[in-house]
Amino acid sequence: MCLLFLIPCIAYGASITVSGNPPPLIVTKARAGKEPESAIDSSTTYTLQVASNTTAILSVSIDSPMPEGTNLFVSLAAPNQTGALPPIPLRTIPQTAISHIITGIYNNLTITYEYKATVAAGIVPLCTRNIIFTLTENTP
Repeated sequence: MCLLFLIPCIAYGASITVSGNPPPLIVTKARAGKEPESAIDSSTTYTLQVASNTTAILSVSIDSPMPEGTNLFVSLAAPNQTGALPPIPLRTIPQTAISHIITGIYNNLTITYEYKATVAAGIVPLCTRNIIFTLTENTP
């Protein structure tokens, strides 16, 4: 089981908010001879506001490594586009999620989390991770 807490960070005159924390992600199903099924949640959203005459970069990271044999991915609905961007593996080093966000307000964009565990992970004790969303100015 993995509990996630979302932390928005702002590095300049823009803003990001998240709708709340997702429920615990619990990997419970596995078929004989196969890896366990992922736990997936899409119950949270994010909102961006980018100041006029600027563009922004949205990066994501976690505060500490995932337990051995597990991975956590995030997929974000893209501003000004339909669908979601490819899943990003969360690491302690920030990963660029969206590289060019133009001026505007983008409301209620879906966040999808996927928690994967391998058979080799065994029984994983409760883990808690802070997910850090960082919005910075896109400078050439």
